[in-house]
Amino acid sequence: MNLKLDKPFIVFDLETTGLGEPVRIVQVAAIKYLPDGTSEERTKLVNPQRPIEPEATAIHGVTDAMVANEKPFASYARGIAEFFVGCDLCGFNVWKYDLKILKEELARARVSIDFTGSRIIDVMAIYHHFFPRDLAAAYQEYCGAQLANGHDAMADARATREILLAQIERHGLPDDLAALGAAVKQMTFSRSGGGGGGGGSQPYGGRLRVESGQTLINFGKHRGQSLEWMAKNERGYLEWIVSSDFTDDIKAEVRKHL
Repeated sequence: MNLKLDKPFIVFDLETTGLGEPVRIVQVAAIKYLPDGTSEERTKLVNPQRPIEPEATAIHGVTDAMVANEKPFASYARGIAEFFVGCDLCGFNVWKYDLKILKEELARARVSIDFTGSRIIDVMAIYHHFFPRDLAAAYQEYCGAQLANGHDAMADARATREILLAQIERHGLPDDLAALGAAVKQMTFSRSGGGGGGGGSQPYGGRLRVESGQTLINFGKHRGQSLEWMAKNERGYLEWIVSSDFTDDIKAEVRKHL
């Protein structure tokens, strides 16, 4: 089913420097769909004029070197505003993150645009509506049962512990609190948009993923390779991870294969 448009409709996403202030854009991608059925795509790397946090690079893959020779956002601000003006907008987590960051960058560049007439479609809001993310939904998903006495504090606390244990088992999360805390911190970073609008809760902050009992690299040129394969064929890469600025839980998992 195609969308019925009465004015241009833009689906866009931003990648940013991370959570540390000031948050700056490092990449803009937008697809404009017109009522006549045609479309136009634009994407641009941007020099944020500040370092990109390693956690953000691990998620979106944009490095300081990649943007070192690019122009700052201010150089593109007027063109971006002209592209966006008068359009309805769509994105994932666009209300809380992408649109907010875009407005801030435009204001910093002293370029004004009025979004009050734009209809904002947040795909994440639709997703959460049809797939609730409350305690009762989590209990049903992880424990396979309806939550009895929901919103009774003690019942909720007990259910939360059961969910946590099920999450650790299902997703291959670390079962010691230090490593688990580090993993959850990385998930929080990703969920809050540290790397972009998308984000997603994954073990090891999204840098590793667990599939069919194997731990896989989930970033960079070796994305999709198992740690077991890496140990046999690209051992130096795993040694680099252990010696670099990765979280303790990631290093601990990699060391198992060295």
